[in-house]
Amino acid sequence: MGSAFLLYLPAAFASAAWFLASERLLRRYGPDGASIAIGLLVAGAVIIALWGWARVDVERIALAAGRCPRCEASLEASHEHARSGALAGGLYAWECEHCGFRRAEALTCSHCET
Repeated sequence: MGSAFLLYLPAAFASAAWFLASERLLRRYGPDGASIAIGLLVAGAVIIALWGWARVDVERIALAAGRCPRCEASLEASHEHARSGALAGGLYAWECEHCGFRRAEALTCSHCET
């Protein structure tokens, strides 16, 4: 619980700060009745954005380590090298046999033809 709490603490602080800032600005320059509601919308948007960024970071770290972001099992990675004259570049694909996680990205390596 301690590490999860420390991960969510900055997000909660950031969303509270954005709530206060937007609520104060709207109370001063906008309609009074909508200031709290719009402040909550801004805080929700900040929480969702930070959660999405953290989720992408966790997935990228797990893929770089060769483990599944869902179940922590080892992943099978495959790479199709880019060919000269082809429209698309290289393709990396990761697949987990345990939970069915699949991910593919258009990535080239130093050995891909240009």
